[in-house]
Amino acid sequence: MQIIKYAKIFFVLIASYVILMWVAFSLPSGMIDKHSSDAFEIFKREGVYYAVNKDYPEATQVDNFTDMLVMIPLMKREGSAIGKAMDMNGYSRYWHGYTTFLRPLLTVFNYQQIRIIYNIVVLSLICTCFYFIAQRIGFLFALSFSLSLAMIHVEVFGMSMQYSNIFIITMLSSIILLRNDLQSEQNLKNSSIYFFVIGSITNFIDLLTYPVFSLGMPLCLLILIINKNSEIKINLLYKVISCSLAWAIGYALTWISKWLIASLILNRNVFSEALNQATFRVEGNTEYPLNRYEMIYNNFHTMFMYDWFIYIICIIILISGILLIKEKLLLWLSLICLSIMPYVWYMALANHSQIHFFFTFRSQAVTLFSLMSLCILSYMQWKKR
Repeated sequence: MQIIKYAKIFFVLIASYVILMWVAFSLPSGMIDKHSSDAFEIFKREGVYYAVNKDYPEATQVDNFTDMLVMIPLMKREGSAIGKAMDMNGYSRYWHGYTTFLRPLLTVFNYQQIRIIYNIVVLSLICTCFYFIAQRIGFLFALSFSLSLAMIHVEVFGMSMQYSNIFIITMLSSIILLRNDLQSEQNLKNSSIYFFVIGSITNFIDLLTYPVFSLGMPLCLLILIINKNSEIKINLLYKVISCSLAWAIGYALTWISKWLIASLILNRNVFSEALNQATFRVEGNTEYPLNRYEMIYNNFHTMFMYDWFIYIICIIILISGILLIKEKLLLWLSLICLSIMPYVWYMALANHSQIHFFFTFRSQAVTLFSLMSLCILSYMQWKKR
């Protein structure tokens, strides 16, 4: 049964997370403490939110606050390894899975060197993903993918672990998907399990930046791969819904499991802490009152820069609908669903998306890639006429 299969995979994932966190905090802390302290000098020089490009301050803002005042200080160990791994100085509602590679890196490299490593990894993954998209789906789709990444300013990612971690997860997930044989019916059935795992890993590593990016980009690629292979007969809209639900369940269950495990180990009600924060992230409070219109506008404007871009989006939807609905209705609906996915996330976590719009706007890479894919598919359909 599928449920038993999911349960086994989930158990293995959670057990692996706990073991990896314990191992990471079992490493000697000598050089880690030194390199963590050295990173603060960079923070004093650059400031809390350093804008790489002054012409686009919000879009190119580096989140030094999270990198240097949250993530790196949490690498210092006090007390038992498992206790520290679960508590994380009061941030026990998150897994902080980035610790599993950040602590080993800090034993050898300082923060400046780690930035260089991140730059190399990010650029290498972009090039690799471009190559496989061009090979598997088509050169125009690879260009669209690259343009989507350019619009979220990947040039600043190497300077921010906070931004890079979810990006690296997404690129690796996309590459694995592109390299997989999706022509067999069994592999297509397993795609939901694959997105369940992606959702779980996203929650384990990411600190609630723009997580829906790790769902939308690989899922858009999956839909394009299926569409390109005429031999595959499958309901595309059903595939979008099933994979999205699998991702969401993997993400949510992994998060809840952290609250449960941390509560048991720390003998503290982490559930209450997490739910209080969840309420704030959704509804806001008197200090941070929620304005959904302003939240959507700030995210949209940071990504697309000009208000009139909304008209271009409407034109793309209209023209692609005229050209595709008759013969490829499910494909059109699938990509439209993917394009609105970031806004569903914004409405769900409205306060978080309002306060942190300078990085949550990056979820809209899914919107842009989906819409540009619709443009390419519409052009191909028009040429056939």
